[in-house]
Amino acid sequence: MMFLFGCGKKQPQYQLKLDGYGLESSKTAYAEGEKVTVTFPAEYIGTDTDYNFTADSEDVKLSRDYSGKKGYVMKFTMPAHDVTISVRSSNSMSFDPTAIDYEESEEGENTDKETDTTSVEAEPAEPAPATEEKTLVVVFSATGNTKDVAEKIASLTGADLYEIKPAVEYTTEDLDWNDKNSRTTIEQNDPSSRPEIGSEPVDLTGYTRIFIGYPIWWAIEPRIMDTFVESYDFDGITMIPFCTSGSSSLGQSGKNLEKLAGSGNWQAGRRFKGGASENEVSKWLGTLE
Repeated sequence: MMFLFGCGKKQPQYQLKLDGYGLESSKTAYAEGEKVTVTFPAEYIGTDTDYNFTADSEDVKLSRDYSGKKGYVMKFTMPAHDVTISVRSSNSMSFDPTAIDYEESEEGENTDKETDTTSVEAEPAEPAPATEEKTLVVVFSATGNTKDVAEKIASLTGADLYEIKPAVEYTTEDLDWNDKNSRTTIEQNDPSSRPEIGSEPVDLTGYTRIFIGYPIWWAIEPRIMDTFVESYDFDGITMIPFCTSGSSSLGQSGKNLEKLAGSGNWQAGRRFKGGASENEVSKWLGTLE
């Protein structure tokens, strides 16, 4: 008697490629007809930022749901070819001209108040002693993008510049956000992480305004910035955050730093893309009081 043993043919697998920081899936290869789920976790979602998720093929019907806790969840059925899912973001932060206080000139000023024409001879008032207002720019920059903006701010305002340098410098491998075991990934996922600062402490005596700059990592400020603000007293100082990012907004980073600092008069900040021009920085400075 002869028995025939059939060997099951392995179903071909097609690659799922994710183009964009934050996109996740449980596998990288799927069979035709298999259900695919791609997520964009909430921790990567920036404030005032719109996200557009697309597939590189028209036969992929991509559904999208949003949950405040989970973030975005995309689902589709795998076709008989490789698929790339992409995410692109656009920042909707805009300049509000009504937020600026403009000084009215005496010429053309309109008033309904009655004018007192009585001439009163008064002694000239003694001029108030001039108060020197000093400005400091504090910056942490791992790749140089944020430092470039900081140097422009310091140059345009005549401010002093202080650079936060980590006790252990960040390497290219440390900055690999695709590696879940990289140094920065571990730090950013641990709210209690406080990387040590290696640069000498800065004396804040006499400073009335501080610009504080950093890159956006994992939609928030780098943890070394938490180390910095928890180390100083900013009482009586106006604090103005700024950041650099290719797509993420300032988000909650400014509020996070304000809460951790527990002192200082914190203002709304500004995000710049890498390579911001001096004219762009100057225009922003012109909107500040």
